[in-house]
Order: sequence, then C-alpha cells, then structure tokens
Amino acid sequence: MAPRALITSIRLENFKAFIDTGNIPLKPITLLVGKNSAGKSSLIKAILASSQTARQAKLDNSYFRLIGDYTNLGTYGDTVYGNDTTTNFSVGFEVNGPSHKKKSSYRFRYSFSRHETNPLGTSILGVEAYYNNNFICSAKDPSEETKKVKKMKKHVDDIRLSYPRITNVANFAEKDEEDEYQVFLKQFADAMDIVAGEDKETESEEKEIKYSNEIYIRDFILNISKLPKSKKKQKKYQINFGIDDMLSPYIGDTRAASLHLQGVLTRTIYLGPLRDEPTREARLAQSSGNRIGIKGEDLATMLHLRTTKPDFMKKFNSHLQSLGVADSAITSPSYMRDKDDKEVETGFIKILLEHEGTTRSLMDLGFGTSQVLPIIFELSLRRDRLLVIEQPELHLHPAAQSEIGSLLNFSIEQNNQLIVETHSANMIERLKRLIREGQLDNDDINIIYIGKDEENGGSRCDVIGFNEKGEFTDAWPEESFFGEREKEYLDW
Repeated sequence: MAPRALITSIRLENFKAFIDTGNIPLKPITLLVGKNSAGKSSLIKAILASSQTARQAKLDNSYFRLIGDYTNLGTYGDTVYGNDTTTNFSVGFEVNGPSHKKKSSYRFRYSFSRHETNPLGTSILGVEAYYNNNFICSAKDPSEETKKVKKMKKHVDDIRLSYPRITNVANFAEKDEEDEYQVFLKQFADAMDIVAGEDKETESEEKEIKYSNEIYIRDFILNISKLPKSKKKQKKYQINFGIDDMLSPYIGDTRAASLHLQGVLTRTIYLGPLRDEPTREARLAQSSGNRIGIKGEDLATMLHLRTTKPDFMKKFNSHLQSLGVADSAITSPSYMRDKDDKEVETGFIKILLEHEGTTRSLMDLGFGTSQVLPIIFELSLRRDRLLVIEQPELHLHPAAQSEIGSLLNFSIEQNNQLIVETHSANMIERLKRLIREGQLDNDDINIIYIGKDEENGGSRCDVIGFNEKGEFTDAWPEESFFGEREKEYLDW
C-alpha cells in the first residue's frame, strides 16, 4: 500500500514568526529547510504544542497548551506574532476523509486569544470545519453556554484541540415551518447539498456558506441559547444527542476525521535537535516504555525491552549496518553482589555495539553514534505515526547523512509520516536519487523552504516539489546550500 499522509496540510496565522503561512502541504516526507532563525522552529512548535494539547488529560485554563512535555512557548505574548497580546492566533490542520470517500478532505481551524487572567493560558475563540474547502459550520467561545448545556445533559466533554466531536442535531417536528429552527435546518440541509456536489463543478459549489452564529461547538450541539422561550416548545423540540439521519452522511464522517486528527496528534513522536550525550551506563526508566523521550533519554530501556523481539532487532541492526554505525546492538544489565555474595541487578543498563567481532560501549564510540541511535530506533519501530525530527544528521559523516535519506524512505513504508528539519544537502541528494531509481514516489515528498518575508514581514514558506527524475519542480530560494563546497573550492 502506498504511503499516505496522516495530516495533509497545516496553516498558521499570527503564530510566532508567521503572519499567515497559507495552507502548507504535508507529504509522507516533508523536509523543513532554511537559514538559522528563519522560522523553522515556529512551524515545528505549532505541531508540538498541538500534540501536547491533544494529549492533556484535562483542560484547565488554557485551551491551547503553551507549556508541556514537548515544547515551551512561554507566555501568550511570546507565542502570538509580534508579541501583540491583543491579536488572536489560529492553528489549522487538514486530513483526508474516510476511504469510502475518495479525494475528500476535512479541515479544522482553531482560533485562540489571550486568557483574561493567566499570561500562560489561552481562551478558545472558535472552531471552523471545512469539507473539500467548503465551509460546513463553526462555533464560538462555549463559556457562556456551558451551564445551559449541562442542564440538558449531565456530562459534556470539554472542547479539545482536534476534537470537535459532533453529536448534532435536534429532531424537530415538520410543522411550524416558520420557526427559526426549521429555517436553520433547511439552511443547513442546503449547505450539505452544496457540499455533496463535490464531484461536480457547479456554480453552487462556489457559493459562500456561513452559519457561524447558528451552530455551537460543545460537540457541535445546536446553540441552545436560541431555544424557544416557551417551556411547551422546549419540550417539543428536545435536543437529540445522537446524529440526525439527515446529516449523518456528513456529520459522521466529519466526526471521524476529527477523531483521526486527535489520534494523530496524541500519538505524535518528537526527537529534538540535541539528543543526550553518551554514558557508560543508563538507569532503567520508570516509564511504560512507549517513548524514548525528546532527547532519547530512555533509549536504553526501550531497546532493552525489545532485544527479545527478533523482527525488530533485524530491522534495527540492518539500519545500524547501513549507516556504518555497527553490525548489531545488545543491552547488558549491570550487577552487584549483595551481602550473601549473590549477584543482583543495580537498575542500570549498558548499550553495547558489536562491530567486526569487537563489542564496545556506546561511550567509546563517539558523539555522532549516540546522536543517531534514537533516530534509528524510532524510524525502525514506529508504524502509523507522525514523527517530528530535528537535525537527524547531527554529527554524522556525509555518507551516513545520505543513508538517513534511505532510512526515512523505509519509515514511510511503515505508514509513518515524517516532518524533518534538516541542513543536510547529502540527505536531500539521496532522496532525489531514490526518486530517480523508482524507490520513492516523487509525490510522497516535498520541501518547505522557510525564509524571511521582506515585503510583508515575518517569515514565509515556499513549497518545493520533485518531478519523476528527482529534480526540483521549483527554483531553490537561495543561491547557496547545495553548492557551498564547490563555491569554496573553485572560488566562485
């Protein structure tokens, strides 16, 4: 099965270095390239903050998690473009629709403002949902309506980033056509008819649809602040917290897309630009063994748990060999003798690498090896994950940098999606070669070049694609990068 991007685009507005990125396409492999301080980290931090927001067990006073396990954005003023706390920012993601709806997409845009009392917090202004770029519905800040909703249903989940769960709409009687809710339902049905014409290019598809005041998002429940005042009518128009038959073909798929987005963000794996330095021994981590940490600090534990899994170790050792790191890896617990002269484990473990018949400690193999081991581990292990990796080529020989490109290609065959920040021309050249040789589809990779927007301010994102020959489909935005060695040697 061909690789498929788990998230197909991202858009940031008034976030860190960006005024508006526009919709940035994300491929199974997306490389982030650009000069230092150009804004690459702003894009990465938006994804990481979204991930830690989706993973939080309970909302407190921040609907967008500025500070968490993956990143620390600081205050709201540090996060919003130009440090203007009167400005709002938004983060948007697009995902593919279900398999039975080919060429369908769902886009969610989340808008945030500064929290009234907490400089480290955010308030949610609204969420918008789009289907194939047609506006479906939106919602405003739920704070005022929350109590009213809970009166009608005791348990209503908090809004979370990536989680606009939809449990629409009221089962209204067919009479009283002049009632505002009957009018609304007809408008919504008309909107759905327009969306349903996705495979036809008609003038109606271009019609602008806006009902932002009509739908309220705490599970996309109808805005009950507009329920009829008459108690008799309220009883008549009871809200159904299931899915209305009329809307289920659209609402159900939108809900599934939303849950998919939440799942991707919740399970995102991140490896930062500086992994832990090598040590002679490492303490076994007191964790579930599901993550190695953003610095690879729990690699020893994770690897030790998997040394008994031959399929994984075969892949892992094969990649060690390809990069010229070692022939194989093993882990060895440390022991001490107790008062009865019996050996007991100390809780520490060694990572040992075997090469040409010699076994050596990770501590004796140089800094580059310790930096790349977490990269090899995660790319070998994961399936169906979004992996965000910064500078995988750090401290590696040029030949090993090139092999990282092949490792990225292996990982997307496991249905992973990779967002990789890099300065390595060698790695990019390997990926171009894989396209030429037919081992990598040119549509499964792109480059986002991030640079300063001299005209409008902030940073800009230029999308660079590849053709079937592995050549760039767009001009490289700077003069150097690939030609620095020749430039220095030939004195160009």
